[in-house]
Amino acid sequence: MSKTERGRFIETMPLAGFPLCAKPEALAELAKPVRLPECEAEEAKPLGQP
Repeated sequence: MSKTERGRFIETMPLAGFPLCAKPEALAELAKPVRLPECEAEEAKPLGQP
């Protein structure tokens, strides 16, 4: 995915009502899931931190 495509995805998916980051359960169903760096950073945060 190019930087342009990624940027468009990040901007438009939430506007269409989709969550930006998939839940781990949803990713488990995919053969080769690709996580956005923003989503990986969110999962790495300890619980209770914004």
